[in-house]
Amino acid sequence: PLRPFLPSFSTTIMAAEGETVVDYEPEEDEVLETKITRGRGGHGAAMDQEFDKLETDDGPGPVKSVEGWIVFVTGVHAEAQEEDIHELFADYGEIMNMHLNLDRRTGFVKGYAMVEYKAKAEAQRALQALNGTTFMEQTIQVSWSFNRGPMKVSHKGRRSSPPSASKRPSRRQGEQRGWGYDERRVNG
Repeated sequence: PLRPFLPSFSTTIMAAEGETVVDYEPEEDEVLETKITRGRGGHGAAMDQEFDKLETDDGPGPVKSVEGWIVFVTGVHAEAQEEDIHELFADYGEIMNMHLNLDRRTGFVKGYAMVEYKAKAEAQRALQALNGTTFMEQTIQVSWSFNRGPMKVSHKGRRSSPPSASKRPSRRQGEQRGWGYDERRVNG
């Protein structure tokens, strides 16, 4: 038969008959303070840690991807090949990675490509030189793949919604409209 087992750091611990119990008393520096919280968190050890941050210049502009600077090319001809795009963009710097999506049904290029450079200066030169140029009889547009937009202003407080047509007017509004006021209905 099992007897109640209440964990404590005392020397007497009750257990089932025939079981071996190991007594453990932690040292003072091993005792962890635990705090039980409810809800969605926001408290405890996770909030006390310092996390890594990306180095940013808080203004709008291009943002570096994990490995490099990616430019987005649109208006790519459907019959363009990876080698064609690589030759065009390799003149402006070393290309780390290039992606050219194909349509599953037709097997042709979907019309866009992504080219990744290691250095921001190389990507900037390619963007400035090739944006708006003609490639395989089509005008291509070159822009940054990742942009940090302008800072957003948060509006604190309650959302205001337009009054719905089903809302009943107040007593004063009703009197102003000449509807009168029925005392019996209110005290009823």
